[in-house]
Amino acid sequence: MTSTLKLLLVFLAVFGLAQCQAHEHGHATSAPPCVAGHCKLQLSPDLTMRYQIHLPDDYDSHSEDECEKCKISVQLLYDGYTWLGIGVSLKGKMVGSHAVIGQPEISEPKPLYLGGKDIDSVKPTQAAHSEDAKIAFADGKTVMDFTMSFSDWGVPLDDDLMSISLKNPSTFIWAHGVNGDTELKHHGPYNKGSHTIDNLMSLSHSREQSFNSMTLQEQSRSTKSAWLAHGIIAFLAWGIFAPMAVTTAIMRDGDVPAFCKGLASMISKKWLYIHVGLNTLTYAFTIILFSVAVSNINRENDSHWEHAHSKMGLAMFLLISFQVLGGYFRPSSATLPSSDTTETEGNGEEGISNEDGIEEHRPMPMKSMLRQAWELFHNMFGIMLFLFGVWQMHSGLELYHQRYASSTLVAVFYILWMALWTGIIIGGSLYKWFLRSRGLGSADGDNGKETELPGQSEPEDDAVAELQDFS
Repeated sequence: MTSTLKLLLVFLAVFGLAQCQAHEHGHATSAPPCVAGHCKLQLSPDLTMRYQIHLPDDYDSHSEDECEKCKISVQLLYDGYTWLGIGVSLKGKMVGSHAVIGQPEISEPKPLYLGGKDIDSVKPTQAAHSEDAKIAFADGKTVMDFTMSFSDWGVPLDDDLMSISLKNPSTFIWAHGVNGDTELKHHGPYNKGSHTIDNLMSLSHSREQSFNSMTLQEQSRSTKSAWLAHGIIAFLAWGIFAPMAVTTAIMRDGDVPAFCKGLASMISKKWLYIHVGLNTLTYAFTIILFSVAVSNINRENDSHWEHAHSKMGLAMFLLISFQVLGGYFRPSSATLPSSDTTETEGNGEEGISNEDGIEEHRPMPMKSMLRQAWELFHNMFGIMLFLFGVWQMHSGLELYHQRYASSTLVAVFYILWMALWTGIIIGGSLYKWFLRSRGLGSADGDNGKETELPGQSEPEDDAVAELQDFS
């Protein structure tokens, strides 16, 4: 009887242990796949993401809470050697998002806020912390690992929604550098993308938006062509037309070498028409290149006015509009007699005779204070705009080179070309000032006798009549 009882107790104990193990096994197998183990995403042909969700002990699947206490372990594997970055974003855009970026042998993975496209706008996120963060290169692969809580990584952005959540879709954004280069800089058009997952605990519903698909590669090539056209138009406007317009105004009445006398004579007579025509071309081309830039940014689903180049472009568009309108509506010269300047035919200049044929000295006309102030402002503003254009085109070349690895020969040619124009404009201005300060230059630009546009003309006979009225 005793042995039978012992056997029964042993049987019950074994049976109970088996039931407990079966229950635990059934509970484990019922866990979502991305909680029970790692889920795998092929972000691009060269980049793979593995991640696992860690639920807190008090997690309630029926709760509406977005599980801020949840954690996610992420591993990125890249076939090559470069920096890696991955972030979360409500709208799928990089700017304004939070990301973890690591550089092998330079910087361990750390949370960063992407405030803009330039490197200076990428700032550390002080409140966020990553665990077990590391990045290394081995067996031809760059591998980055880290673990972060939802509350640290998915900082609420809009309407208090977490950018990473178990209750709402989560969009991962990723990027990496060029193979062989670990310096953190612009990733280019092909080394970025996004992937939206409706349910982080299961990959049964996900929407890949990879920038390496054939369609988006064709779109990227199209935007590259548009940026190239943008640069060419900018060079025509600010590398040719604008400096020619400024130079024409500066050298219209300056002394030039003998071999330039013919050209100087033509410019002296028609300089205003040339100046206005070149400025009009500059403005027209600026409108075109500005429109191309805005349209291209929209096609790339990007944000406007985020970095220095785009902000300067907007400022220059507004400033040149003001400059051109100011040129068309310049104030009249409204000449008045000068108290200390006379001219006679004896020295090769004008004189006025009375009814008896006796030559009389008459006061020379002077421009009004308003006209003089306008000319000073217009001239200084024009040179300032030209210098802005020099910087703007240089920054555009740098951005294009970062994106598409263009030849540095283009930048060398640009520097030499613009240095030549800058020397001509600055040197011509100083030379003209030197001549006028010593009374050696032509006075045509200062005595009111300049070319006027149609509708602005002040006939010479009327001017003489006005002078006679003052006598």
